[in-house]
Amino acid sequence: ALVADSVADGGQALVFVNSRRSTQSVARKLAPYLSRRSVASRPNTSTPSQAVLAPGSSLPVDWAKEVSDTALGEELASCLSGGVAFHHAGLAREDRALVERRFRNGDIRVIVATPTLAAGVNLPARRVIVRDWRRYDANLGNRPIPVLEVQQMMGRAGRPKYDSAGESVLVAKSEDEGERLMDEYLRADTERVTSKLASDDALRSHVLAL
Repeated sequence: ALVADSVADGGQALVFVNSRRSTQSVARKLAPYLSRRSVASRPNTSTPSQAVLAPGSSLPVDWAKEVSDTALGEELASCLSGGVAFHHAGLAREDRALVERRFRNGDIRVIVATPTLAAGVNLPARRVIVRDWRRYDANLGNRPIPVLEVQQMMGRAGRPKYDSAGESVLVAKSEDEGERLMDEYLRADTERVTSKLASDDALRSHVLAL
């Protein structure tokens, strides 16, 4: 509902979840849902408003030709036909670049991503939805993610030069949990930042790269 509301208002949305598998499952659920809603809101057309038209053509983009020839590429194309994409480190590099470029152009309305998208990639959106604030750790089980990471995700909303407004939503499952998240993430200070260059291996690789 949060995503549909943002898209209906003419905005784009970023949804952050805690695993690669979740990005794909959420994108698969959103794509037909948004397509049905867009068709219902435009009763005189059979083409979803999310469909992207090829340049100089009245036909929607054939996403199957745009993505890589892989199983993940095929799944991505299916989601893209509904105006939704997923983004994680397991995608082919060309598919990640396609998603980022098309989102910046406004061709894609929603990206469902892992938190890696929050750092280093400039992809602003009208609304950022942080669905998962826990992440699985092989040694410790499900653990809360760092404050800095949540704020990085929320920082994608309403970026200057891209949008005149921005909204971030951290999803809680109860009022008590909502209060806890307010204290632990929105009112809390971020963790100290520690330079990775303190590691000899990291320092050597950066010096060599330079």
